[in-house]
Amino acid sequence: MAHFAKYTLAQTRQEINHDRRKYTAKRENVDSNLSHKNYNLAPSHDPWQFVKDKIAMSKNSGGRFNSRSVAVVSCVVSLPADFVGDEYLFFTTAKKHLDKVFGDENCVSAWVHYDEPGAKPHLHYKATPVLQKNGVFQFNAKAIVSRSFLSRFHNDLERSMTAVFGHTVGIINGATKNGNLTVPQLKYQREQFINLNKDYISLLDEYNGLVEEYNDLLENIDQLEKKKISLQSRCTELRKKLDDLIIQNHRVADSVLGDDDFDFDLAR
Repeated sequence: MAHFAKYTLAQTRQEINHDRRKYTAKRENVDSNLSHKNYNLAPSHDPWQFVKDKIAMSKNSGGRFNSRSVAVVSCVVSLPADFVGDEYLFFTTAKKHLDKVFGDENCVSAWVHYDEPGAKPHLHYKATPVLQKNGVFQFNAKAIVSRSFLSRFHNDLERSMTAVFGHTVGIINGATKNGNLTVPQLKYQREQFINLNKDYISLLDEYNGLVEEYNDLLENIDQLEKKKISLQSRCTELRKKLDDLIIQNHRVADSVLGDDDFDFDLAR
């Protein structure tokens, strides 16, 4: 129904381009003939520049941000399989719910896609995970998208939908798909959902851990390459100084002692 992902700044531009359908090559999972049905529920601005401005604002206020920091959190909310009703209202309600989580001032984009064959219409909501405390704007995805938040997200979203539509819309389970289910059936489905949600959270944590480890390796490689270049430059500089000293020593020896009185082998 809904899932979250976290992206560093280096990964963000590709994700933004995916949402906006800005490709340099044809995508197999996108039918461009249907792309005109897509729309963005977020304010009209350059999303890439928006993210960079948020990072600059954070740093200027004393916040910390590096190549491993999560620049953008993404949430994909799909239309339930048995949904009947106003789809635009469904997605605007989902966006408003996510705006309350991240703050509408942090919304990067909120694209609704109708052009992926075989997939239900879905919302790609992206936000900068910025928290403000004592005048400092800090990127902190872990504090916002916590394990407890993920465990209750679907229930909270269902409540937001119910408040708007006047009934459940099928986010948690298919209780209305084949008529009303019995209490034991509902309980069983809820237990299944809870177990699947736990598995999802565990896999998400593992994935984010691997992403952080990968980014650490990239940063270490970059640092080692810079150190290598610096050492090579220093070695070249020292070799030149050593050569100059050898020449100067020979000149001094020649002028003071003469060729017959001095035999100084610097190679020893």
